[in-house]
Amino acid sequence: MMKINNPQSFNVINKIYNQENQRAEYYILGLEDWAFFDTILSFLKKSYGVEVQSFSDGIITRKYELLYQGECFTLEHHGDIGNYFYGIQKSRFLEEIANDFEEKLKDIPFSKEVEL
Repeated sequence: MMKINNPQSFNVINKIYNQENQRAEYYILGLEDWAFFDTILSFLKKSYGVEVQSFSDGIITRKYELLYQGECFTLEHHGDIGNYFYGIQKSRFLEEIANDFEEKLKDIPFSKEVEL
């Protein structure tokens, strides 16, 4: 379980569709810390059965290439940005994950422990 930093209810996912590199990016707001990355990864494995294809853990970054039913996407943590996931293009699956996070985390008050 992790403690989150959202003092009130707000959108949990900030969605950005980057036209320049054709990438759909989903930033998980209020849950930016390094340790929450493991909770997100565990949730994706348990709920969706994603498989880790490759990973790298650096000093301020973590990057995991994941696979779900033939679709590749990336879960990443950056010390200055937080936790986010992205794919080469907008997809129904990435939207489903984003909506799932929104639903599970939207009404969690400040300092409540989170278990996805």
